[in-house]
Amino acid sequence: VPLVSGVGFELGPNPWGLVPVTLVCAFAATAYGLFVATSARTPEQAAAFGASSVVILSALGGIMIPHFVMPPFLQTAAHASPIFWGHQAYLDVLLQGATIGELVLPLGILVGFGSVCLLASGRRAVA
Repeated sequence: VPLVSGVGFELGPNPWGLVPVTLVCAFAATAYGLFVATSARTPEQAAAFGASSVVILSALGGIMIPHFVMPPFLQTAAHASPIFWGHQAYLDVLLQGATIGELVLPLGILVGFGSVCLLASGRRAVA
């Protein structure tokens, strides 16, 4: 795109901040995938629930509709979506050059979410 549009993509003043954000987002997404897989009885159930839940969480989290244009009650509800926190962490690093200390809240929430999903999927796999 930068070659065609002439607009470059800049990683912001703290590009190394993208490493922990990406690793934590990958952990949360993988743990959620394991939870969906161990919760479903058939592959079709896992595919349908996984795809539809990610679309709903993405819309709520501000990926499809920018968070700042949502009505106030949806802006508050967006905090329930792990995708909101991952998106916010990426925006903080790319646009504001956030350091790891400034990313404690979103990354902590994602690690917590991933840990709960991993624990739940482990219990379901054993049972």
